[in-house]
Amino acid sequence: MFAIVQFSRTYPIVQPLVAQLSWSHFFLLIRIENSEERKFYEVQTIKNGWSRRELERRIHQKEYEKARKVGHINLTIPKQLPAPEEIFKDAYHWDFLQLEAEHTEKELEKALIDNIRETLLELGHGFFFGGQQMKIQIAWQYHKIDMLFYHRDLQCLVIVDLKTEKFRDAHVGQMNKYLTYFRENDKRSWERDPIGLIICKGKDEEEVHYALGELEEKIFVAEYRTKLLSEEEIEDRLKKLK
Repeated sequence: MFAIVQFSRTYPIVQPLVAQLSWSHFFLLIRIENSEERKFYEVQTIKNGWSRRELERRIHQKEYEKARKVGHINLTIPKQLPAPEEIFKDAYHWDFLQLEAEHTEKELEKALIDNIRETLLELGHGFFFGGQQMKIQIAWQYHKIDMLFYHRDLQCLVIVDLKTEKFRDAHVGQMNKYLTYFRENDKRSWERDPIGLIICKGKDEEEVHYALGELEEKIFVAEYRTKLLSEEEIEDRLKKLK
């Protein structure tokens, strides 16, 4: 009963937020007395799609105080951003690449960079190229990010990991490590959490599903093709879907 009364006092007019935040979010937000701090967490929750548990963790980690120290306090509720699943494709057709049937990840990456205009067109509207082989240090070891992009509509970094082999669950752990690093060390306060895109030579949907688990909104897995499928291959794939 107390929570309901507190909610009505804190949010006498709540219509714009109702569709974007759940009651479990509000239950945490009404406990924050500082209106600016509360607004900060509202904006960040909507922008990043934080779950109730993630919001609680961010409050506990004093995300607001950290942002205030560096002067990055954004209190503008963002317009409805597109869902990531609307942006990323299940397969990318790179038939514009001049590659042998058997090629290395280094050769694949170089070909994509050499044809960056076509690469961006195939990725889709809103992608901006940010760099390749970007070096980061974790536990005194250096790791290299294959390709880094920024998506204007999603308002976040997109980390791309290229694999010239079939998808394996080990790829997820590696990507999640990169996402955690960029979220904690490179993300701006007004941005969504970074998203990972693993692009491999093939994948099994069931294996991807179980490997991702709760990370399915943070990491996307696609396959790439360097040549168009023949009619026989298309017919064979359609039979497998039946």
